[in-house]
Amino acid sequence: MTPHDLLANFETLAEAPNGIQRLRELVLELAVRGKLVEQDPDEESAEHLVKRIKTEKLRQVKEGTLKRVKASEPITNSDLPYELPSGWMWTRLTDVFLKITDGTHHSPPNGSSGNFLYVTAKNIKPSGVMLSGVTYVSKAIHDEIYSRCNPEPGDILYIKDGATTGVVTVNDLTEPFSLLSSVGLLKTPDGIVPWFACYAIRSGFFFEQLRDQMAGVGIPRVTLTKLESALLPLPPTGEQRRIVARVDELMALLDRLEAKRQDREAARTAARDSALAALREAPTPEDVETAWLRIQERFQELFATHEDVAPLRQAILQLAIRGRLLPEDESAEPAAVAFARLRNEWARKSKERKAGKPSPIVPVTETERAFALPRSWEWVRFGDLFDCRLGKMLDKSKNRGIPRPYLRNANVRWGWFDLTDLSMMRIEESELDDVSVVRGDLVLCEGGEPGRCAVWDSEDSIVIQKACHRARPMGGINSAFYMVHIQADAGSGRLSGAFTGATIRHLTGQSLSGFPVALPPVAEQERIVCKVNDLLGVLDRLSKGMKWELEQSSAFSEAAVHYLNF
Repeated sequence: MTPHDLLANFETLAEAPNGIQRLRELVLELAVRGKLVEQDPDEESAEHLVKRIKTEKLRQVKEGTLKRVKASEPITNSDLPYELPSGWMWTRLTDVFLKITDGTHHSPPNGSSGNFLYVTAKNIKPSGVMLSGVTYVSKAIHDEIYSRCNPEPGDILYIKDGATTGVVTVNDLTEPFSLLSSVGLLKTPDGIVPWFACYAIRSGFFFEQLRDQMAGVGIPRVTLTKLESALLPLPPTGEQRRIVARVDELMALLDRLEAKRQDREAARTAARDSALAALREAPTPEDVETAWLRIQERFQELFATHEDVAPLRQAILQLAIRGRLLPEDESAEPAAVAFARLRNEWARKSKERKAGKPSPIVPVTETERAFALPRSWEWVRFGDLFDCRLGKMLDKSKNRGIPRPYLRNANVRWGWFDLTDLSMMRIEESELDDVSVVRGDLVLCEGGEPGRCAVWDSEDSIVIQKACHRARPMGGINSAFYMVHIQADAGSGRLSGAFTGATIRHLTGQSLSGFPVALPPVAEQERIVCKVNDLLGVLDRLSKGMKWELEQSSAFSEAAVHYLNF
């Protein structure tokens, strides 16, 4: 691929993730490597240009208008980062600018009125000097600052201190102004095209050579000494002008492509939001199915990133716990009947010491009911359906028994367990029933990301630390449905109302047990879980296709950038 190919493929490359920003960087990199325009062998070489600049600086030193500076360090072959075209020359900044200095090091009295503009880093933007929020200083203060640092039109202004270090522009103000020391001034001589110098300093090559030399703890800072000694690839003056014209042309093209892309993204977002609203607000399962099929048919058109897909996943979960994914089974046993039987069974198991004692039923109030339920569903509390227990406190001085692997909250992910890093804890035989997790138990995080949960689906049991809740379902309750429920409530923000702690959040056993949840008929719980799994499976397959397209686009962009850079 050649620079000509680059232009021909701009629109394709711009569609890659971060494509436009990468192309902007690439254009500048090609500019400073002499790959953007043709060289003219009849032009005065950069070597002759540098000699003329040195002569001019000596003249100004003799006249007393310029302060003498010490000679720059010689440039050795080991200093050169890459080879330059014929007619170009590697120089140091101090050799090609008349003056490199900065503004006042003492913040002077300044305000909303005064005789002269007072420019600081906040006013330096890539496009020029922006006067929004600018302040003013008196003539006496200005004269003192300006005697050492006198910015004129065409000079380079470079932010050398603070969070925006490296931002550089060409001074486009015709009136004199005072500078703060956070901004460096590079005074341009004849033969140096200001915007070429600006683009060269803005390039990734220039930033990389200064990055490792930035001083300061926390706040980056480039010293004048480092700035003076920085390398600059210098072409003949005529080529500088052609490079600037070409860079401006390509940047303008990228601006247009970016505007078009933003318009497309705005249209995509509006269409996606409309499709999601139709799905979320579908009143019946039949309407949900219709809205889902429309989304599925237009998935690649509506969704561009994984972040886009998250609201769709959440919408599916919300529809599931509201009973709108499937038609209601009129012949199903109502949830109230199953709930009464569950409580009787729980009481029996409690007497037989096969379960903990069921807590007293506290009806869910009208204000606690977050949404309307189908006719055969009921509002209950989580602790009415699950025998909830915390795991064992990890205390090496008190723990006795056989070392066993245990789950902590880091092992519990949404919908699955990460068992690659299990720790060991001593458990006595008499403790096993209280802290063991068996097949079908729902394990929830007490802290970290409170509520994150998964269903234990192994025939082998495992124990849990106190950072996890074990919720054992009673009366045929489907743990997977309530994993969906908790995930939906976490996504909607409803679950956070049960958390304690201002900075470190916890889901205590009391809060978990008292959390209001929907109770569908038992048979319907399994049907809903199957439907959720089907829809999320389709979503995962569609997302993989989207991911493949993004990877291909990114790979093409990476290959083009790599080829053109080297």
